[in-house]
Amino acid sequence: MSDDSPQKPKRDELVNNIAEYLVGYIGEGISIKPALSDFTPNIDINDLEELLGYYFLLTGEEVLSDNLPRSKLTIGNTPQTDIHGNSIGVRDFVTLLASRARSLDIEVKTTTEIYRGEAPGRIDWNETIKHRYSSGDLTKQTFACQTQQPTIKSARNKILVELLTIMENIYTRFDNQVAGDDPPQWFYPWLKEHNRTPLKELQQQATAVGEVNLPSDLGELPNLRLLVNTTLNQTRLSNLETKSITISDTEIRQVRSDRTPLYREAAELLSMYRRLMREDLDVDLAKSILGSMLIQPPNGDQDLSTLYELYWILRILDTHNESKRNLFSMSSDEHLIARWTEKGATYLLFNDWDGTYNGQEYLHFNTPTAEDLSPHSETVDDDQNNTDLSEKEDLYLRIRNVLSNRYRLETSVLDYSPDRKTPDIVLVKLLDSDDIPQIESVLIGEVKHSLDTPYLRDGLQQLLEYGAFVKIGEDAELHAGADKPFLASDPSVIGSPEVELGYFVGHQDILEYAGPTGIHIIGFGQEEQQII
Repeated sequence: MSDDSPQKPKRDELVNNIAEYLVGYIGEGISIKPALSDFTPNIDINDLEELLGYYFLLTGEEVLSDNLPRSKLTIGNTPQTDIHGNSIGVRDFVTLLASRARSLDIEVKTTTEIYRGEAPGRIDWNETIKHRYSSGDLTKQTFACQTQQPTIKSARNKILVELLTIMENIYTRFDNQVAGDDPPQWFYPWLKEHNRTPLKELQQQATAVGEVNLPSDLGELPNLRLLVNTTLNQTRLSNLETKSITISDTEIRQVRSDRTPLYREAAELLSMYRRLMREDLDVDLAKSILGSMLIQPPNGDQDLSTLYELYWILRILDTHNESKRNLFSMSSDEHLIARWTEKGATYLLFNDWDGTYNGQEYLHFNTPTAEDLSPHSETVDDDQNNTDLSEKEDLYLRIRNVLSNRYRLETSVLDYSPDRKTPDIVLVKLLDSDDIPQIESVLIGEVKHSLDTPYLRDGLQQLLEYGAFVKIGEDAELHAGADKPFLASDPSVIGSPEVELGYFVGHQDILEYAGPTGIHIIGFGQEEQQII
C-alpha cells in the first residue's frame, strides 16, 4: 500500500530545484558562500571559484586497474565526455596517468639555421642566398639548412602541463585553507597521506550517509597528489617552463580530437575547467556540483536543512526575478547572498545574519533576557511577599522568573547563548539615502526541513520572537520615523507594516491554513508572490 501522507522534500528534489535557480543566478551577482560554511565546516571556502576548483578535482572515480580501455571503465556520473561519448573525470584521469606518462609524445620541430662549411640538413637556397648577400659572404661557404629536432614543447604537452599545474594549485590552496591536521574527508582522494582516514573506516562512514563515490573494492587507493607531483617533476614535462605556457581555446579544441587518449582527455578536462571558471553552468552541471562530495550532507537529514535554506533563499530571490539583471557583485560580507536595486529601493538578502553589514549595525536581533525586564510598578520586588502583589504583578514576576531561570540554566548547564540570534533568512528593503541607511521594511524567515508538529511549534515561537524583538541598529534609521526602538510598530507583530515573517516548512500538505496577513507560512512546492 502506498503512503499518501506528506513527505519532506528529499535530497534529489532539492538538488533538482536548486540547480535550475543556480543556472539563472550564478555569475549575476549572488553568493552562496553563507550556505557553504554549513556544508564545509572544516574549511573556509571563500568564493565560488574555490568551490568549483574543489569540485573539479572530485569529478570521476579512482581506477584500480590501469589496463582497462576507457570505454570499459565505470566511473560514475560525470559531466564531461570525450568525442567517443565516454565519461571523463579528473580522478580517473590521474589514476591512469602513471602508465600513460611513461611514453610522452615528443614533437619533431623543423628549424632553419645557418652553418659554415657544412650542410647537415636540407639546404634552403632562398635563405642561403639572402644570408650570403646580407652578410657579404663571397666565399660561398655558408648554408641555411633545415634540421629536425625533437621537442617537448608541443601544444599537446603544454595542455597536459597546464592541466596538472592547475590541479597542483587547487590542492595546495586547499592545504592553506585547512586549519590544523583535521581536513574534511570529502577531499580524501587528494589529502596528504598522513591525513587520510583508513579506507575501511571511511567506507563505513560513506555507507551510513549514502555516499557512493568510493569503490566497493577496499584495496588501497592511490594518492592522487603524489601521481600529479611525480608526473610534473620526474618526467620530461619538467623541462617545460610553466609560467610561460599559454594555451588558446583553439589549441584545446584541436587536441580534443587527438588520437592519443592522454592528450585528448587532458584537453577535455582543461576545457571543462575553463568553463567552470567562467561560471558557465547548465542544469546538468549544477546538479552534478550539488550532488558532489562537497555538498553531500555528512550528518544525513540534519544537514539537509541547510540545502532547504538555500532552496528558499533562491525562491525568495526568484520572486524579484524582474530585477535579477540589476544584481551586482558581493562585498566581503560573508552573510550577504545578493544585493539589487528595484524601483528606487535597494534590497539586501542575508543568510544566518546578525544584523551587521559593512561595519554598520542595521538591525539588532537579540531577544530580551530577564534582566532587560523591569516591573511596571516601582513597589514590586523579587523578594516581596507574594500576597502583597496584584494578580497582574504576580503573573508578571512569574514570567520574569521563568525567563531568568531558563537563561541561567541554558548558559551554565547547556553551554548555550540564547540571546545571540541569527535568522535563517533576512531580506532588507532600503530606500535610497546618501547618509544613514533608511530601512523601509524587513522580511525575517525561518526554515524548517521538517513535518514534526512539536518541532514546527518551537520554530514558530522563535520566528515570532524575531519579529517582536528586532530593533533598529545603531547605524540605521526606520524610514517611517518611529520613535520606538523596535522595528515593528505594532506590538502584536503580525500585521506590522515594517515587518513581514516567513515560515518555510517541510511540505505544503501539512498546512491547513495559510496564516494571517503579515506572516507567510509556506511549504515545499507551494507557490508564493513577492513578499516585500
